[in-house]
Amino acid sequence: MEKNIDNLEKFILEKGIYDEKENQRIYNKFFKYWKNDHKYIYDRFNIDFSEKILDIGCSYGYNLINFSKESMGIEFCEQTSNFAEGLGLNIASVNIEDDLLDIKKKFDLIWCSDVIVHLISPFKFLYECRSLLKDNGRIVL
Repeated sequence: MEKNIDNLEKFILEKGIYDEKENQRIYNKFFKYWKNDHKYIYDRFNIDFSEKILDIGCSYGYNLINFSKESMGIEFCEQTSNFAEGLGLNIASVNIEDDLLDIKKKFDLIWCSDVIVHLISPFKFLYECRSLLKDNGRIVL
């Protein structure tokens, strides 16, 4: 679902579920520079955008929108998950502390940024993530 920067703005403004002003605010704050500003992370971990990636804590979908169509996001906040779903992204509203294993798919990579610090049991979370990975899968925290 990768889009170039010009098409991405148009896409967000057209598909975003809020009014034009709010969609523009979300685009400017979360999408506009995200991929370029985080290129070093993508490069450092050799992120292959064509892989099947699970984006845990995907928020508005600013990473997930760059990943393959087979990828999936998990977001518990209704406001942000509704926005990401409105963009056509595959989103699950799962409590990752209790229900992570309800996801029955396997992924090449789990992308999990700014989540682990909020968990009661990070060890349990990481242990359960292993069951969601394909053989030789990776987790980027």
